[in-house]
Amino acid sequence: AQSAREPYGARAIIYCLLLNKETQPRTYQLKRLAEHADPAVYTETIKLMGKTENINPETRLPLIDIAIGSLKQLSAGQYSAFTANVDNLMRADKQIDLFEYTIQKMISRNLEPVFTNPKPAPVQYYDMQALKASCTDLLSCLAHWGGSNSKEAESAFASGINKLNLTPQPSILSKDKCGLQIVDEALIKINESSPALKKMVITAAVSCIGADGKVTIEEAELLRAISDSLGCPMPPFLRTNKAA
Repeated sequence: AQSAREPYGARAIIYCLLLNKETQPRTYQLKRLAEHADPAVYTETIKLMGKTENINPETRLPLIDIAIGSLKQLSAGQYSAFTANVDNLMRADKQIDLFEYTIQKMISRNLEPVFTNPKPAPVQYYDMQALKASCTDLLSCLAHWGGSNSKEAESAFASGINKLNLTPQPSILSKDKCGLQIVDEALIKINESSPALKKMVITAAVSCIGADGKVTIEEAELLRAISDSLGCPMPPFLRTNKAA
């Protein structure tokens, strides 16, 4: 954690956490880093690789939060290079997983305003009915990814969707339709809603995730990605249980 408290170590830790566990993509990732990263940061990445390889998944989000605080000290040029490297690391295996998606959203929410002064999404929706399809997509994915069978998923979905007062109440999507792509599309639309609606969606997500009385690390990371996508604070929720 000490390395995360200064900008060189902070960049190295994010790079390490994005390294693939498979040898071939990891070799490619390290080659790209050697070519494009600040040499001192690359050296630090190599040094920290062994320490971060077996990191307890529960400590990943707190560690990234510390690193993000340090990354606010980067120059605009350093930040631009850092985000390009992060993008390259994520795309090395041609797919973005949930943890990578969460890092992407954490960086976007907490660092983009410091360096690029982005315009907030204009509010276009004040009625939850307009978000019905997006909320159905989002909560369906949460329910399927957190449930060990379709009955559990349906129960979790109902627990979340009940918080939104939608009529008629939508049905859960089938598991094969779920994926990060539709989660992302749903969040882009929900982000154009009023603060009150966003808060309701977060409450519904927490209810959906906590329906079985436990929260896996993956669910906690996804909830963080949802919160950061909508510009809302991460809500308090049940203690995480390690995923099976």
